[in-house]
Amino acid sequence: LILMPMSQLSGPLGAVAFPLFCRISTNTVRLRRGILAYSAVIALIAVPLAGICVFMPKSIVNLVLGNGWINAVPFVRALSPAILTAGVSTISGLLYVALGQTALQLKVNIFQAIGLTLAVAGTVFLGPIAMAWAVSLTQFFGAIIALAVVLRLTQVTIADIDKVLVI
Repeated sequence: LILMPMSQLSGPLGAVAFPLFCRISTNTVRLRRGILAYSAVIALIAVPLAGICVFMPKSIVNLVLGNGWINAVPFVRALSPAILTAGVSTISGLLYVALGQTALQLKVNIFQAIGLTLAVAGTVFLGPIAMAWAVSLTQFFGAIIALAVVLRLTQVTIADIDKVLVI
C-alpha cells in the first residue's frame, strides 16, 4: 500500500521510458539526458512522499486508512525508505534491459536477495517493526547499489543526478 503511488507513476513512465532508452542506448548524450529527466520526475513524487511518511506517518494513516489503523503508524515510518527504492529500482531495471545487461542485473538481484534474506533472518526475533526497518533499509541500499552499477554503464554520475534533484 505504501508503494502504491510510486507504482502508479512508475508503470506509465516506464512504458514510455523503456522504448526510448532502448532506442538511444548507443547515444551517450541523449541517454544521459533521458536518465536525468526520468530521475527528476520520479524524485518529484518519491522524495516528498517518503518525507511525509517519515515525519507525518500518523496523518497519512488517518487520511488513507482511517483511525482504526493507528497501529500501522510505526510500519509506515519503517517502510518509507522503500518509497525511494521503488523509483530507483524502476530506472535501474529499465536501463539493465535497454543496455542488454540482464546477466549483470541477475547478479545484482541475487546479491540484493541475499542481503534481504540476511536482514529478515537477523531481525526475526526483534519483532515486526525491526524487521520492517531491516527490509526497507536493505531494499533501499540494494537499489542504490543497482543504480550505481547501471550509472557506471551509462557514464551518468551521482553528481549529475544530484544537480537535477537540487534544481
